[in-house]
Amino acid sequence: RPKLDNSALDILTHDDQVKSAVRARAAARFDRMTGPEQEHYLFLMDYLAAHSEPGLATEMRADAAIATNPEASEEEQHEARYQTGSRGVRMTGLRDQLVENAEAAEKIAKSGKTVAELGGMIVKWFL
Repeated sequence: RPKLDNSALDILTHDDQVKSAVRARAAARFDRMTGPEQEHYLFLMDYLAAHSEPGLATEMRADAAIATNPEASEEEQHEARYQTGSRGVRMTGLRDQLVENAEAAEKIAKSGKTVAELGGMIVKWFL
């Protein structure tokens, strides 16, 4: 599995045609997100940021805000969505910690999603 994950990331990050297709797919999915789905996304990005180095954490939170901001330009949104998605995919190891975090699980459950669905949420946007 790690070899497959690494190969997918290599293709995603180094092939412009793949990157363009992934961006278009992500844009379409982000544009269809409901309010609760945006809350999940922002919560997950904040959670991942909280487990990152301070500089990266600041970038992650800023990108998440831009990705969900209807006032941001299309290019800004694309870049922010790509950045948050690619970071999220690389940080999947934190998903197990998220499941164990009772407070996070409670917040997620209140907005109608199960903890198990969150791990695949970002991946579905980008793959």
